[in-house]
Amino acid sequence: MKKIELNRHKWKKFNIGVIFVFYIIIVIFRLIHWVNPAVFASAFPPDSDYLLRVDEIANGLFNLYGDMYGKETLCHYLYYWFFFFYPLTLLPNIVGFFIWDALRLVTFIYIILNIDKYIKNDKNFLIWEGITFTAFYFDQYLNSTNFLILFFLFISYKMLLEDKKVLASVFFFLAIFKINAMLYLVVILINKKISTKELIIYYIIPFTVLMIPYIIFPDYLLQWLSNLGFFYSEIPEEPSLFNIFRTLIILLWKLFQFAQWMFYGFIIAIFIEDQKEERQKTLITVVALFFLALLIVIVITIIFFPLF
Repeated sequence: MKKIELNRHKWKKFNIGVIFVFYIIIVIFRLIHWVNPAVFASAFPPDSDYLLRVDEIANGLFNLYGDMYGKETLCHYLYYWFFFFYPLTLLPNIVGFFIWDALRLVTFIYIILNIDKYIKNDKNFLIWEGITFTAFYFDQYLNSTNFLILFFLFISYKMLLEDKKVLASVFFFLAIFKINAMLYLVVILINKKISTKELIIYYIIPFTVLMIPYIIFPDYLLQWLSNLGFFYSEIPEEPSLFNIFRTLIILLWKLFQFAQWMFYGFIIAIFIEDQKEERQKTLITVVALFFLALLIVIVITIIFFPLF
């Protein structure tokens, strides 16, 4: 098989162009929604995740995980997320939208310009781009938070490779306000980027300290775990082939939402990058097929079944 060779410099320019095209498309959708909200009445409207975060912050720090006027989706971020997002809630939403947009564009372009220092295999790089750009579109459309997790994990990994372990730890904990970003820790441990001793000193002990508020206020912990889905079941009351399929798709969607692949893609890419060449080929193929299958299943489901 002929080896793929990319002109990374030209590719970066193309990537930045794609980012701005995506942004223009989303701004157009946003304007359409402002003029005629009925256009997106049957789907998730632009900026819906951002507005959900605003509602969560409006609940207050001590009721962060509480009910939000009957909404089905409740806050599942770690408590310190409140302090990240609170300043934006002091601004009109329209201003906050564009500030969040700008932060996403700046951080993602920074990653695009620097990613080839850490992903050197061109096939791995292309798979990372395919996954991440798909996720970027959804993250931008919903105005969500996954770009911030990607940025913090990227800086954490950069600091780790530069042997700045304290800073690496700090940025890691900034990233895991969404707890599934903890997958990164598993990867750097498997790839032997940290020792067991370093895991304990720089990650386990600080995480224990970070969780002290949940220990002091156990109800707060139970609320958070409940919102994550630990204390309720999605299994329908009346089992049928359709309901079982619906349940599986909902669970799959929660775990593998496209926007979350902004950081999943990076975690997978750095894992692959440290493997031997033959294993890299296998892993790249598996990841590409899995993501393609996930994309097809979700798209078909959204088109043909009223699940969401």
